[in-house]
Amino acid sequence: MGILKSIQGMFDWAAGVRNFNDVRFIDWKMPPAKLLSGDSASGFDAVLHPLALEMELEKFGFPCRVGEPQAGPSSTLYEVKPTGITSIKVLDKILPDVGLRLGLFGIQSKGALPGKQAIGVEIERGSTPTIQLAAMASSMEDHAIPVPIGVQPNGKALSIDLAKAPHLLVAGSTGTGKSVFINSLISSSLLLRDPDQVQFVLIDPKMVEFNRYAGIPHLLMNVITEVDSAVYALSVMERFMDDRFKEISKVGCSNITEYNSYLARGNSSEPFLNRVVIIIDEFADLIMQNKNVEQPVVRIAQKARAAGIHLVIGTQRPVVKVVTGLIKANVPARVSFRVPSSIDSRVVLDEKGAEHLGGPGDLLVKGPGIFKATRAQAPYVDTDLVERLVAHWRPQDAFLNRYN
Repeated sequence: MGILKSIQGMFDWAAGVRNFNDVRFIDWKMPPAKLLSGDSASGFDAVLHPLALEMELEKFGFPCRVGEPQAGPSSTLYEVKPTGITSIKVLDKILPDVGLRLGLFGIQSKGALPGKQAIGVEIERGSTPTIQLAAMASSMEDHAIPVPIGVQPNGKALSIDLAKAPHLLVAGSTGTGKSVFINSLISSSLLLRDPDQVQFVLIDPKMVEFNRYAGIPHLLMNVITEVDSAVYALSVMERFMDDRFKEISKVGCSNITEYNSYLARGNSSEPFLNRVVIIIDEFADLIMQNKNVEQPVVRIAQKARAAGIHLVIGTQRPVVKVVTGLIKANVPARVSFRVPSSIDSRVVLDEKGAEHLGGPGDLLVKGPGIFKATRAQAPYVDTDLVERLVAHWRPQDAFLNRYN
């Protein structure tokens, strides 16, 4: 019984290439706006007046003009325009002394700002305000699968659409915010998307993160906590992917978007295909215990986008034995919280920098449309908000119990 029966039921169902329209509610009731009451964006103040920075830089032999700062959650960005013939290397050399004189938490050069005759200077904030999910909602409204990245140093919200990504690697040491980030990803879909649009397969070897979502209609199968069950479930999803391709190609389409558009024109009575997100919270635990995990993961990463199936792979240990070349080659979107070394940062982002990140939620993101690693402060989703979302959706569940 339990998870294996649920997976076997899923396997039998997938073989028939059917959606679950026959056992679901016809009209889903979306969470009301008041569910986010008290969950609002924080304002950010500059930590230093630009004139104070300008005067200190001139004292150290770097004449310049400092523009208005762009205040963000974890740092403030200043636009520094040199007024003399002075090398950027001079600025890099004097910034530690400038920071010491001004009593700053941290200061660094971001190099020449694209399209401007200016240099970016980033000053760390001594404390980081909490970013709430409400601050991200408007930036995700048009995303098929909303992923709230966070608020950038310039104060602007940054999000991505996983449907376009199409797979995501999330890495970070214990306590840096990786699991909170994954919960914010799930919560965003529970807030903005119904199960006809997005569903999840949740794999949780640590048995602590995903059990809270049990019983909601957004789950394609029960939460998976055992390694052998995870390998089997991934094999099921391979079959599910292949059957979707057969259904899509049968009507002359090449991907899920074309297929759903074909149905929308009234060409068939078949149900629309929804997006499915497979989330593995600690991939290292799986691959270290069972090497067979990598094969279905790689195959899904290589092919599943066109079938509307997407991967989110989380790991605390971004080493080459875990994040292999095949996985990296097929998972283009990357998020890294603080990691122990520059080597780990290069494994995730193909560049150093993540080893210097600050406290919980401070991240670097890179992927399609974000070619240079971009810093942001991730939103914080607390247990109370998750429980309210789950409480809203659980009574509407009409699919999961089919295989219990």
